[in-house]
Amino acid sequence: MTAGKTDRPAAGHILRYVYLFEEEQRRGRDEGVKERFVVVVGVDGSRYLVAAITTKGEGRKNAIPIPDEIARTAGLVPGSAIVVSEFNRFTWPGFDIRP
Repeated sequence: MTAGKTDRPAAGHILRYVYLFEEEQRRGRDEGVKERFVVVVGVDGSRYLVAAITTKGEGRKNAIPIPDEIARTAGLVPGSAIVVSEFNRFTWPGFDIRP
């Protein structure tokens, strides 16, 4: 996806998104603490399912490591991982998407 465009991403695309973790929501937040990379894991029409990407994924039982070569190619920090224990859903183009 190119900055300034509204092309719809597909599964596997990486976006910048203000991700709301379940723990943050339990503490009463209705918006994520920070903007982070996410990977699109599912698309159903205009409904999107995304998983957070963390730079602190090493050793997390609920995260799948991204190989360093792939992380670098995608503009991510080596050692990044996809958190697979929770997901966010939104309707495209959600207000939490960032360029």
